[in-house]
Amino acid sequence: MAYVWQVSVASFKDKTMVSGVLLSSASVAGRGVGGRLSGFARLLLSYFIRPLAHAEIELRINNQNIPAITDENGTFNVVLDYSLSSKPVLGIFHEGKRLKIEQNYPLFFPYGEEKIGVISDIDDTILLSHTANSAKRVSTLFFVSPFKRKAIYFTKMLIDQIHKERGGVYFVSKSESNLFDVITSFIKHNGLPSGLLLLTPYRTLLKLMTEKKEKDFKLNNIDFIIKNSGDKKFVLFGDDTQMDMEIYTSLVKKYPGRIVKIYIRRTKRKLNRKKLHQWKTLQSVFARSVLFTKDTDVVQEQEKLNELIKQI
Repeated sequence: MAYVWQVSVASFKDKTMVSGVLLSSASVAGRGVGGRLSGFARLLLSYFIRPLAHAEIELRINNQNIPAITDENGTFNVVLDYSLSSKPVLGIFHEGKRLKIEQNYPLFFPYGEEKIGVISDIDDTILLSHTANSAKRVSTLFFVSPFKRKAIYFTKMLIDQIHKERGGVYFVSKSESNLFDVITSFIKHNGLPSGLLLLTPYRTLLKLMTEKKEKDFKLNNIDFIIKNSGDKKFVLFGDDTQMDMEIYTSLVKKYPGRIVKIYIRRTKRKLNRKKLHQWKTLQSVFARSVLFTKDTDVVQEQEKLNELIKQI
């Protein structure tokens, strides 16, 4: 029987995005990061379960029935032309049967009228992932429990500060949906805000090894968030391991006045020539960009950010 792996209902100013991932069957390991199998076996198993591809489904949101079709990765995404103000009654049906939702993470993310929000990467931005070192990244992912992985202190403190101002939080990452339970367990264990989590499509092991992920995934999703958030302003968090600096440079140009500040985590002692060029380009188009390390004074940065928030 089809299985709901991940689902979210996110409201924006005038729209609501309903998205999720369906699998062809439930994992014998069960949900979460506890249970009978080790974290390694459970995570590895997820790459051998086929997504429910090209399937006709029905979404029931309150009293509305909405037909949808999953793509080759079991993903569905429906954008409604209205905003939901309260958590809806949600049902997902396939072949006439209502699918059970066992997700241990919020399903509904309301749109608030607060003036500021957070958009953050995950790997090497809120948690140490060693993205630039493939072997170290894989060993950390499979053999270190999310309950033993610490949040990056600088990022956590600033995100918490903005969240206390009732700012909405969005996590946008190129990590595949297979890691949903790992990432959400980490977020909850470390007391980070339970923000909307947007991950790249669910992958089988074959696809993970042979197909590249969508190049513009992060850019397109962040663009959607900003475009559909009225005149709300955002603080962006990223790191120097992938394309965050290029993406944020593009967004600053497209949405002048909508970005309050940009924080980029430096993961190595020095930036290589390519990354240094990206950083200088970002700084030239947006002076309120900060390249931070574990030694950056977070208290001083909190004070500066607080002054900016007061001016909004």
